Amino acid sequence: MKNKKKKYIIIVSAVVVCAVIFALAIKAQNVYTSTISNKQASAEKAQNKSNSTAQAGKSQSGAKDEKGNPAVSSKSSKNSASSSLDGASKVNSKTGQTSSTQGGSSQNSSAPGASSQKSVEQSSIEIIDEAHGNRVVLQKNLNGIDGQTVGYVTQKVLDGVKISYTTKGTGSTIYFSDINGLKERAEGPMSGWCYYVKKKGQSQFVKANIGSGQYVLKSGDSVIWKYVKNGM
Repeated sequence: MKNKKKKYIIIVSAVVVCAVIFALAIKAQNVYTSTISNKQASAEKAQNKSNSTAQAGKSQSGAKDEKGNPAVSSKSSKNSASSSLDGASKVNSKTGQTSSTQGGSSQNSSAPGASSQKSVEQSSIEIIDEAHGNRVVLQKNLNGIDGQTVGYVTQKVLDGVKISYTTKGTGSTIYFSDINGLKERAEGPMSGWCYYVKKKGQSQFVKANIGSGQYVLKSGDSVIWKYVKNGM
């Protein structure tokens, strides 16, 4: 019986201790929660106060600007209007013509754009018999030659205008030995056909040092074929 009473007492004591601990934990949690809430509320109040102060300052500065700016802007607009009128109404007493300083400068600034549009270089091909007085065999403008070789373009042009020619090799090894009846070595052991290229942006034709089947053209490039007595 004594042992049972001891067990009951221990159990009751344990339950009481747990209840006390639970109550203390709830109380501590409530205290912590209220503390956090108070801190958040005070932080929000401080932020709202600072925002209202900043808005008040902005509204005051805005009011000052509204009071001060109209007079300045109206003055500047009057000055700009008078200066534009002065620039537009300057009259040359000798010629009777008006000269506009500001308007003229704006018109002149647009002129380079128009000139740059007109300066687009046109590709072309020309075949000349230099051995017989620089006789022009063919002269033709070219389009869509970007990425094509001189040999391919020359063949296509000659086929289009029905001019006879003879070639050796194909593709990158193509070689023109006869164009329009002008054959290599007909005017001497070194006579034959040579081609020259003027690249876009350059002013002179330069003799190429590779075969016509290997020279790749770009838009704006021009080609001249010459039949010469000395091809060296």
